[in-house]
Amino acid sequence: TMTYTQMINILEIYTRLIQNISSIPPKKILGIVLYRIFVGFLERRTEYKEKISIIFNAINVPISSQFINPIDKSPFLVTNKNGFQGLKSTITNLIIHSTDVKKVYLNVAYTPSFVDMLDIIHFGILAKIPVILEGNAGQGKQKAIEYVAKHLGYEIINIVLSKSTKVDDLLGKVSIEPDEKNNIHVKTNFTKLAKAIKSNSANNNTIFVFHNLNNSSPAVLEKLASLFDRAQSEFSLPDGTTHPKGHINVIGIFNPQNGISNRDKLPTSLIFSSIYHIVENPKKDDI
Repeated sequence: TMTYTQMINILEIYTRLIQNISSIPPKKILGIVLYRIFVGFLERRTEYKEKISIIFNAINVPISSQFINPIDKSPFLVTNKNGFQGLKSTITNLIIHSTDVKKVYLNVAYTPSFVDMLDIIHFGILAKIPVILEGNAGQGKQKAIEYVAKHLGYEIINIVLSKSTKVDDLLGKVSIEPDEKNNIHVKTNFTKLAKAIKSNSANNNTIFVFHNLNNSSPAVLEKLASLFDRAQSEFSLPDGTTHPKGHINVIGIFNPQNGISNRDKLPTSLIFSSIYHIVENPKKDDI
């Protein structure tokens, strides 16, 4: 069942996209957003292919056939349309503009779940929405992020979280240092994440990847929820200053423990401010 928060999330993303994308019909954009926000959160969704198609037909919203039956090759094309270089998804036909875009060849198996991840990461970056990938180790989550980043010419900054990770470790520490005359100076050593927030850039060629969300402390999760939440336009830093968030590409990785998901420990604002995607294990036919 779709929650009220999910519906608000879908409408907010849809409204923002149709204002900036004129090359794709609004109803098709609605289908993309609806599928990515709602269906990706379903476990064992491949078992519900027919039901998903029936639901979309009932509400008269088109759905890409490649959502239901993913292709077995890279979903990306490097384009140069109207003088703008970009990376196009052949699944959604959406394009991320990047002057550093390039073709990438990696020795990977394009299983349905891997191709799905590639397109979700692409969509998240284009729509400026955080992405959370939940899945067991060995499913190719990190490889999918690297693949998209290399295509776009983006840098990846990996932030590995643990139970001992503090908010200061994410953003920086404030220190008090005396000079030669014993005058006190307050100094803040900002991290790359904090510097990206301070820059308030509309375009960011860096992807921050937060590993092991499942191991994070409540304090760190609360701070990340504030970062992920698009409704919060400002963000507080360790030195007490508040800054407009600008645009930051963020991806979270959640690893179930012993095959059991405990995602209920995550703040709901963190989940529903993101494209939360449960990565399905590959089938025998995919291997």
